[in-house]
Amino acid sequence: MRSILKYIILSLILLIPFKLNASSISLSCPSKGNAGESVTCKVNITTSGNMIGVKANYSFSNGLTYKSMTPLISNVSVNNTQASGFALGTSVDNPMPSGTIPLGNLVVSIPSNATPNDTYTITIDNVNFSNTSYEDEFPSGTSATIGVNSNVDTLDALSVTGANINFSKDVLTYNVIVDAPSTKIEATPTDSKSTIIGTGDVSLNYGLNSFSVVVTSEAGTTKSYTINITRPEPVVETPPTPSTGNNNNSNNNNNNNNNTTPVTPEKKSTNNKLKELKVNDNVIELNDALEYTVSIPYEKDSIDVSYLVEDEKSTARIEGNTTNLQVGENIVSVIVVAESGSTRTYTLKIQRLDMGVTLSNNNYLSSLEIENYKIDFNKDTLRYVLKTNDKKLNISALAEDEKAVVSITGNKNLSNNSEITIKVTAEDGTIRNYVLVIKTSNIYVYVMILAVSVIVLVISVIAFLMIKKKNKGFK
Repeated sequence: MRSILKYIILSLILLIPFKLNASSISLSCPSKGNAGESVTCKVNITTSGNMIGVKANYSFSNGLTYKSMTPLISNVSVNNTQASGFALGTSVDNPMPSGTIPLGNLVVSIPSNATPNDTYTITIDNVNFSNTSYEDEFPSGTSATIGVNSNVDTLDALSVTGANINFSKDVLTYNVIVDAPSTKIEATPTDSKSTIIGTGDVSLNYGLNSFSVVVTSEAGTTKSYTINITRPEPVVETPPTPSTGNNNNSNNNNNNNNNTTPVTPEKKSTNNKLKELKVNDNVIELNDALEYTVSIPYEKDSIDVSYLVEDEKSTARIEGNTTNLQVGENIVSVIVVAESGSTRTYTLKIQRLDMGVTLSNNNYLSSLEIENYKIDFNKDTLRYVLKTNDKKLNISALAEDEKAVVSITGNKNLSNNSEITIKVTAEDGTIRNYVLVIKTSNIYVYVMILAVSVIVLVISVIAFLMIKKKNKGFK
């Protein structure tokens, strides 16, 4: 009887799932992220080999939003990925690699109203591994905490040696006078986690000198303070004119010798503007703004910035990293220095997208309308001919994609064979040009011919009457 009981107990034990502790799971997340932006965490597993499946549940702090879970093992198929968890598997003949390996990228989104004092937690639990023998392992779960970067990009103090500045963190432009060949710009950020460029000792040329102090917050947002420093032009005195004549005029000559005439030296060019600015051969539409945002795909971690200056006497330089760009915002500055020494800073905000996020290449127009004219618009037709004698047209052009940018050039002083270009730049920088070719009407030619004809007719009639009257007088 006891033998039978032993066999029954042993059989029951064998029916209980055997739990191993050879496998584990871990979660690696950035320590901080930006409010309203996505954060990519890496899910790693450690196995002794022969694993063909893994599943788990995850939970998020209030406000943190699930975006996606993308496997990183080539032979793994997705059985299920959703906001509550994932299930990934391979075939028995092709198990997962052994050791510590990245299983997948878990992407979550931080709330847009998050503050630097907030923290968010991701928890992975109910983990289940399966091996080629269909044995299950149930390792412990894991968790990670994500903080929020500060977006404070203001200054608490700004000073220029030799000048008084009535500083306010919300005022971005200051004009001062410094009568010295150099000065020092100093600044204190509101948030100690932010960084500052543009401070230190600077040389001053005569005339206007412009400097920018750029504050970059921990979150990557920027604010630029402009300081316009004018160094007064020197007054050059002309030498006295030698005295002539007799001694009686010596006193007068001496008095005259004390008179000097100020001479202003020739002013140097203050043109510190760019004529052209390109990022990866895509032309930036320059205007009066000094900040421009450019998005690049996740697959690109570097950019090529090129430029042309308006004035050949000016110089320019690039500051900031153009390689090894991080996901999110990266700041690159192009600083133009005029012949006079005044500077202008163009700030490029390079947005490197998250993995899996793509840029739209839609550069089509959805509509093209011209006031008082009708055209047969088709988004695939790029060239149109319009008969008009107007010098300028009222054109309405709408992009098919709201992320695309539309610009119109050549729409002024129109004449025969003038071309108006409507450029549509997609989010990824690709361009499509629609062209309006202007053909002027011949009505003015007809009017001129008619006017000349009338004038000739009137002159002929007058001449005929005069000749007739003259002949009548001879009789």
